[in-house]
Amino acid sequence: MSKGTKQQAAEKEQPREDQHFAKMMGTAVDAVLLVDSKFNLVSQVNIDLLQPADLDITLVPDAAFREFLVSLEDDGEKELKQLARKTRLTGEAEQFNVRCEQGEITQNFEVFVQPLATENMPGTECVLHLRRTNVLDRPKNEPKYKSESNVQLMYDMIKISSDAIVVFDGKQKIKLVNPAFQLLVSKPNDELRSANDIHFFDDNEQSINNHIWQTLFYEGHWSGEVYVTATGENRRPFWLTVDSLNHGDDTATHYLFSLRDISELKDTQAALEHNAAHDQLTGLPNRGFFLTHLEKAEERARRQETEGALLFIDLDNFKLIN
Repeated sequence: MSKGTKQQAAEKEQPREDQHFAKMMGTAVDAVLLVDSKFNLVSQVNIDLLQPADLDITLVPDAAFREFLVSLEDDGEKELKQLARKTRLTGEAEQFNVRCEQGEITQNFEVFVQPLATENMPGTECVLHLRRTNVLDRPKNEPKYKSESNVQLMYDMIKISSDAIVVFDGKQKIKLVNPAFQLLVSKPNDELRSANDIHFFDDNEQSINNHIWQTLFYEGHWSGEVYVTATGENRRPFWLTVDSLNHGDDTATHYLFSLRDISELKDTQAALEHNAAHDQLTGLPNRGFFLTHLEKAEERARRQETEGALLFIDLDNFKLIN
């Protein structure tokens, strides 16, 4: 038998590790995760088994994996990463027990770590097979663990915020809106799917959506005054702040839009500017207002090479009134 024929026969008898992993992913009843050398999630199945039981939203896989890691007790995340590195170097599978506390629930997992490698290539990825062994409810009289579910806490803070907040994923699809934002746009959730369903306008009623997203692409941040509706009674100014969330590289995975109503601030600013330029007794423009406009008229006449005229009117006995 030739060398090539022997190699083909060996491949038939011993399936590649990635083929074995694909089969495992298709038939798994536990959580099975594929992570790279930097411990970033590459692929997964049944990752919802790691999600906090008391969380009333569904996390995207990357967020669910990160939340699981930070909820591990006693340096569990550090030990798990060290074990994964060891399996990639030695090529031998390892077993590890972890305990995680998520909100009111404490869960124990049995973790099997297996390197994913081919015959001629060392492993750069490894498989985490997580089997939940038991779930314990925290007694009501027991104090909460200080590292309570960060994701749930963050969601609760967004939910009660008076600022209107919307979160987009990297493809500009809407992932989360809070009640304040729904009240602002007056649209149900099923009509809020992507960035195309939300429009921002400038003071001239021109859409600035493209400008905002282009700035985010190059700079990762945008802030400024916007209007959510172009016309109508609900036209109010907002201060919009947008930040991008990156993980490991320059590619943004999510965008956080936060809108704060500044209509009262704008009204106060306009009132101050009016009072500074008008007489409080008569409501007429004052000396400062006159001098400012006189300077502008002089500059305009000089620029356009035209002449101007100034009319002075003196009212007799006006001081008896003012």
